Amino acid sequence: MAGSLEDHNAIREITSNYAAAASLKDTKGMERVFTEDARVSGVAEAMGGQGDLVGPKVICDFFGKIFEQIQTVTQMPHTASIVVSGDTATSTCDIVEYVKHPGVDGFTIVVGHYDDKLRRTPEGWRFYHRILSFRIFQRVAEAPA
Repeated sequence: MAGSLEDHNAIREITSNYAAAASLKDTKGMERVFTEDARVSGVAEAMGGQGDLVGPKVICDFFGKIFEQIQTVTQMPHTASIVVSGDTATSTCDIVEYVKHPGVDGFTIVVGHYDDKLRRTPEGWRFYHRILSFRIFQRVAEAPA
């Protein structure tokens, strides 16, 4: 295990903070987990767009538009591996999300995987590159919401 226990805990916490902000549809909270030059890959393409989202404002504006279209979202992260090398780190995170759309029976289940790169900043660990790959994106119509 490269890096201290404190580093590993801080990286798990920033991952958890991102999921908590997403679950609250709190784009300002999401902005706080990124470096100024942050990049998110894989999300725009999955939603019919193109290219990476670059910079916390662009990233969070994109998610804000998604949040406007949903009633609730619950994101549960599981950080699987963390490797710290000085002031940079990599981690992997699997997520499960339950998404409820207004006026639609049931919910959508999303299973995804993040490959993350982080940097230690004066404010603590922050993401500078998140690559999301979707594994499952399935509407469950029969389930009560």
